[in-house]
Amino acid sequence: MVKITVEYPINESSWFDITYYVKKHLPLSKSIFGSVLKGVTIEQRIDENDYGICKMVIGCLFFNTADDFYNHYLPAAELLSKDAENYTNVTPHVHLSIMNVMEEFRIN
Repeated sequence: MVKITVEYPINESSWFDITYYVKKHLPLSKSIFGSVLKGVTIEQRIDENDYGICKMVIGCLFFNTADDFYNHYLPAAELLSKDAENYTNVTPHVHLSIMNVMEEFRIN
């Protein structure tokens, strides 16, 4: 299992529309990746006034292989980047990692 982590760093002039991200950008991403997208998590920082916390929002996407990600992401990279202008002014940090352990559980 491969995990793509997209981290949006905090600074005093950054903004992030979590509602847009969840209700518009996430469905767009799901439509692009289709069945190769095996799961997704979105985490939001709790205290919006504590700049000591490093990240504001962290999104993770899960795929069976890196090729599954790249084969769908690369043709749609411009579209996804353009849509980002609707929910943030932050340039994200993107990491690709291999999951060595993953246990399933649900949080709603």
